[in-house]
Amino acid sequence: MAYMAATEESFEYKVKGTTLANGNFSYTPQEGMQYPSCHLTKGFTLPGQSSTALMDFAFLAATSFAGPKEAQSLLDTWFGRGKVVDRHEFVEQYRVETDTLGGVSYKLYSFPDNPGYGVVGIRGSETLLDWVVDVQLWSAAALAQFVRAFMPLGWIWTPIFDELVFVVNSVESESLRRASYYKRTTQFINDVLSGAYGDGEFHTLRVTGASLGGGLSIITGAQTGAYTVAISGLNAMMSRRTFDPPLTEEQLNTRVFNVIPDRDFIAMIDDRAQLFQETQCRAPMNSLFGCHSMWRSVCELSYQCGSENRPILCWCVTKYGYPEPTPAEGSNVTWKEACASDYA
Repeated sequence: MAYMAATEESFEYKVKGTTLANGNFSYTPQEGMQYPSCHLTKGFTLPGQSSTALMDFAFLAATSFAGPKEAQSLLDTWFGRGKVVDRHEFVEQYRVETDTLGGVSYKLYSFPDNPGYGVVGIRGSETLLDWVVDVQLWSAAALAQFVRAFMPLGWIWTPIFDELVFVVNSVESESLRRASYYKRTTQFINDVLSGAYGDGEFHTLRVTGASLGGGLSIITGAQTGAYTVAISGLNAMMSRRTFDPPLTEEQLNTRVFNVIPDRDFIAMIDDRAQLFQETQCRAPMNSLFGCHSMWRSVCELSYQCGSENRPILCWCVTKYGYPEPTPAEGSNVTWKEACASDYA
């Protein structure tokens, strides 16, 4: 199948200024109780692995914000050259053929050593329209949470709050339908897995995303049956009946995993499903949205779980306040030399 060249307009998102250290440095797992989900198993693994580091999914979610020019370089540095490929031409051709170039942006990562396997990464909030979509899709759930918090014994009414959210959202159903980013990502995955697009190249897909992308990945993964790892994603348990098609508790409790940093108010919207990992946050207490950061989550998982054989983000030290990692034995490159552009 031939694919047209991706246009810069479709894929050249904001450059994030991220730099992976040029040198051999590492974090060892921290003492004490580690996060139980430092490594994921069963349906959440990447191909060829019995378990997958949670930070790998966090990195793929963060890389979904990058354009193709920077994304492939980041992937090669993190996973090894050619191990994971940004299939932007595949996605671009699909969006052209289905007339869905506007709205939500997403990537498809393939694994050449494991044909047929891919990960869909959904970009999070970047534009004003993205934030409007956040409000429209999750405002009723957020309102219900607020009411429950101040209602005496409000938790008793949790079993009926999904009904309340459904009724509230039904009033603005036409508006919600116009803002339903998730319908496009769900259709893409269904078309690819069914062979309707891509000539059956992929038989297994996973989904990931951060922020709004995390919320959309939760909905998309539940609807398609694709195992999903979200980073700071908006939850969907309370609003599950408002989506089309509706989600079930079983789908959310068995197919979706969400990383929820401490003091991340965005990731606290809606009720979480059963699979999640709370993480620490080193952002200042007066930083309202400091904990809602995909790259900070990458650093937190790298530091707490150990970086293994992955490179370390310079921002972990220069921006987020983590200690300098340990250089490899015999290395003559200092951390500041490896991240010289961040210290300039």
